Amino acid sequence: FNQLTTQATNQQLNQSIILFRNYLLRLRAADLSLLDKVDVHSDADTQKTCIYKGQQKMDCENFQRVLIRRSDQLLSCGTNCFAPACQWRKMDSLHEITERISGIGFSPYHPLQNSTIIKTSDDNFYSALVTDFAARDPAIFRIMGNLKSVRTAQFNTRWLNEPDFVSSYEVGAYVYFLFREVAMEYINCGKAVYSRVARICKNDQGGKFLLQDNWTSFLKARLNCSLPGSYPYYFNEIQASTFDESEASVYAVFTTAPNSVIATAVCVYSVASIDQTFMGPFKYQHDTSSAWIRVQNSAPHHQCGNLTNVPKPTITETSQSTSRSLVDAQKYQLMDRAVQSKHLNPIVVVESERYAHIAMHKKFLGRQNATIAILFLASISGYIDKMTVLPAADDDVNKDHVSCFVERIRLFQVRGDDDEEDDFRTDSRIKSMKIDTESVGSIF
Repeated sequence: FNQLTTQATNQQLNQSIILFRNYLLRLRAADLSLLDKVDVHSDADTQKTCIYKGQQKMDCENFQRVLIRRSDQLLSCGTNCFAPACQWRKMDSLHEITERISGIGFSPYHPLQNSTIIKTSDDNFYSALVTDFAARDPAIFRIMGNLKSVRTAQFNTRWLNEPDFVSSYEVGAYVYFLFREVAMEYINCGKAVYSRVARICKNDQGGKFLLQDNWTSFLKARLNCSLPGSYPYYFNEIQASTFDESEASVYAVFTTAPNSVIATAVCVYSVASIDQTFMGPFKYQHDTSSAWIRVQNSAPHHQCGNLTNVPKPTITETSQSTSRSLVDAQKYQLMDRAVQSKHLNPIVVVESERYAHIAMHKKFLGRQNATIAILFLASISGYIDKMTVLPAADDDVNKDHVSCFVERIRLFQVRGDDDEEDDFRTDSRIKSMKIDTESVGSIF
């Protein structure tokens, strides 16, 4: 059972539901004792078809990737041997399936493909993932809900270019997506991966003639996490993030490229600074032989409109879904300026380590009249490092925050440790991490 991916918690019953490869487990949160076990293996024919299509047998399993609660039901989705499938289940009886639906747009095909999905307060589902068997069609979707399905433009590398999706958050009228992708603006100079934040309006209905069934509000910008200097040292590849509602900020983990010097940084971005970047100029290339240039934003204050809770918009309402020109929406997606972090330097910089997950807890220190951030950072080598971040004096963003290493928790061995061969595990990386502060104060 080493394919843990995510969890949903029932606080009233003090239980957690865990996704595994081929199984759903219900555990008691206090001691992780097993309460229920549901077998979700794919049928034999589906598994054979997966192998016949050239996939490895170890990947032709039903890796559970999505678990979302809606009222008294749970939506669970898995890769299902490269034929994604979902089931609606009773919250209090996981064995009872009320409906089966296609998992395309909910779960990725391959167990190692990154994806993110979120259910918003208006009961719509947004996902970001690869939507085809060949992994050539990445998309950011509104896949289900009371508003029509809308997605990013298909097979258009200016919208999405080989993305690895990390996370998604609902803030006000928008949904934000964090990911890394091959940078189109750098392609004339070589190949590089940049971290991005994208934003869409929750009530975007798509275009009328242009961009029909595509987002009209889609914008994206680079996330800058770097050590300042005449030649900044960039941490270009976002790996994980967590959202702090108390200060409307994203704490994100960035690493260097896989073939570069090993290092990790944690940077913080406010939603206000992200929105400010989306009000700035665009970056645009007329054709592949032209340079990328700055283009002024003709509608820097464009709004999402007033179509919230309109289940079936008319043609007139659809054309007014945002105040942004459809021609502009089709031409311009990338912002010229990068989103800068809240602080001059990353709040954490660690050499010779790559972190893959982050969880955070805020604690108020009454005696010092200050709030500290307690970070839990999971490494690819099987450790969880606990750090505290103290605010800079007078909250001056130009002064460094003080980060303190507290402890290292070793969860298990991974290949490459100096231990006996019998202790090695071929797939022991931490798959996900979450702090449960409301019930038992545990880290999952």
